[in-house]
Amino acid sequence: MRMYRSLFRPGLFCCLLLALAGQKAHAQQKRKEYMIMGRYFGRAVVLRWAPATSQAWERANAAGYRLYRFDFNETEKNPLSNLTTLNAVPFKPFTLDQWKERFGPADTAAAIAAELLYGKKFETAVKRQGQLSWGDAYTQAMDRDNRLGYALMNADMHPKIAAGMGWRWEDSTAAPGREYVYMLIIPASGTHAADTVSTMVSSREAYKRPDMLPVAAMPWDRTVTLYWNKRMAAQLFGSYFIERSDDGGQHFHRLNKLPYFSNGKNGGKEDWIQYTDSIPRNYMIYYYRVVGLTAFGETSLPSSPVKASGLDKTAPGSPLNVRAENIGGSQVRISWQKPVLEKDLAGYLVGRGHSAEGPFFPLDTVLLSPERQNTIDPSAVAWDENFYIVAAIDTAGNTVRSLPAYVIMKDTIPPAAPVGLRGKIDSNGRVQLRWLANKEPDVEGYNVYVSNNAAQAFYAITPKHIRDTSFADSITLKSLTRQVYYRVCAFDRAGNPGSYSDILTLTRPDIVPPVPPVFNRLLITDSSVTVQWAPSSSEDVAWQTIWRREKNAAAWTRLDSLSKDKFIFIDRGVERLKVYQYSLRAIDSSGLSSEFAFPLEARIYDNGRRKEIDELKVNITPDRQIRLFWTYNLPDRLHVRFIIYRNYNDGGLEMYKNIPGEQSVFTDNRLPGPGNYQYAVKVVTDDGGASRLAMSGTVHYENK
Repeated sequence: MRMYRSLFRPGLFCCLLLALAGQKAHAQQKRKEYMIMGRYFGRAVVLRWAPATSQAWERANAAGYRLYRFDFNETEKNPLSNLTTLNAVPFKPFTLDQWKERFGPADTAAAIAAELLYGKKFETAVKRQGQLSWGDAYTQAMDRDNRLGYALMNADMHPKIAAGMGWRWEDSTAAPGREYVYMLIIPASGTHAADTVSTMVSSREAYKRPDMLPVAAMPWDRTVTLYWNKRMAAQLFGSYFIERSDDGGQHFHRLNKLPYFSNGKNGGKEDWIQYTDSIPRNYMIYYYRVVGLTAFGETSLPSSPVKASGLDKTAPGSPLNVRAENIGGSQVRISWQKPVLEKDLAGYLVGRGHSAEGPFFPLDTVLLSPERQNTIDPSAVAWDENFYIVAAIDTAGNTVRSLPAYVIMKDTIPPAAPVGLRGKIDSNGRVQLRWLANKEPDVEGYNVYVSNNAAQAFYAITPKHIRDTSFADSITLKSLTRQVYYRVCAFDRAGNPGSYSDILTLTRPDIVPPVPPVFNRLLITDSSVTVQWAPSSSEDVAWQTIWRREKNAAAWTRLDSLSKDKFIFIDRGVERLKVYQYSLRAIDSSGLSSEFAFPLEARIYDNGRRKEIDELKVNITPDRQIRLFWTYNLPDRLHVRFIIYRNYNDGGLEMYKNIPGEQSVFTDNRLPGPGNYQYAVKVVTDDGGASRLAMSGTVHYENK
């Protein structure tokens, strides 16, 4: 690499490369005008410097360079001391006579350096009306930048040339084990102020020649490209020698007489330096190594050899007139033409894809023979687009593909019936259906069908095929038909309909109450009412309730809850002479109740018969009287009286006493004499009703 690649930061090298490519130097980012670096080689400190621009070069050639040295000790309060002037006379390029005197006429490098310094330079011309030619100005700037670039490269390769350019100095007075700061000053000239640059050099350890970085090789057709890391190499080397061995690595010869440097692409911003070598023939093994050249004119040790050989990268001619034809079902016949069969043609691979752009997948992993010009694809996808290409492959693996050919498939296979159909209906009549997606990849969509009767026709409720596996429907809930039925059918891309899914039965949420029952018979006694009715005509009746109220009462009282299969009820909790009304309600499986049935009225009549007394008992008291006692369970006994009958010595029952209803004991103290006594008690109510006689047993009475 050139001196400026070693001395300057990477940005400067990029700028100079652009200048060599014809770019304007003044368009670059502002940078230092000069750079300097130094190395301690054991015997002396070698310093190298150079200008960064052609303008700075011309200015320094006229003013010269002054070099100073300081001792450096970072532990001191003032780290710089012992200023030493290394040149009393400024460094300047050799004169033309000095070039001739110090270098022989056969030294091409010296001749180039002298020509760059003193050869004829391109000058701009002033056109009419005192205007400069922009083309000439551009050419002049390019000429100056090119001169500097070649001068820097020449100085990198030849230390003596660098000294002759005024860019090199050996400080043999530097003592070992020290730290020095070298300062380079370019004196002021004209309107330009002085420029100063510096570098630090340690003489504690001699500079070691750097090793060349590893090199990689990439084979191509009759060429081999070498690669090595640019960013790392730029810190060490400015240019390179490329060497190749044709005898298995025994002997190497240089491929470039002049050092190789790479200006690269994209302004030199790529990460790799490349060198491409043309080789005599492919598949012969060659060994390569690279030697780096520093800005101080040193060469590195060669890199480790890398092995490479050229490869045949020339593909055979492309197959022509590729045709594809559906010959039945999923079979496709592919044919092509290959007018020229190359000697290294290995065979063909046929690929299938589902678009003209691919990707294409081979039908087989075994190459078809070079003489073969047709094949059969037994498993083309009937539901998709099928494109075919034919690739010709040579023995080196080089491949060329044909243009794609399209085949029209005849799809007659319908998709399977959808499965997993499920759904629900909410309280607003919204239906949500879902089912499992068909496994066929050519399913275009689904149609949803509905019916109110599973045995009758279904009609489609989707205006077109839907791609999703869910569907929302809306139905009325005010219907006596409780069930609604759905089924789904899949359609493929060819329009083939599949079989219907199984029927899904959904039950509408019940918002319609049942029809009330209807009374059809009434049977009334003095102690009960028997009602009969016809059941509700609604199918979803779950149970019934029977209600009663007294006439003109506002509220109903529920008497009982009955099963839906019961149609008769006996009410024994009635009271005589009262008028009752009866009604019914039907309740369905959703808990909805019907209206009250049209009420039925019943009046309870009075037959005059009242309840008789319970457990009439008779005994003789100690004081020789006969006592009767009984029980009578009636809450209101104020309107009840008891009539007592007596039978003496079988003379027949005679009314004997009338006592108030609140009494339950009677003592007979008016006995006519000894003999047999039998008693009976009748209940008499104020409303004229009477019970049957309750008879006692016979008791024998004797006087003592």
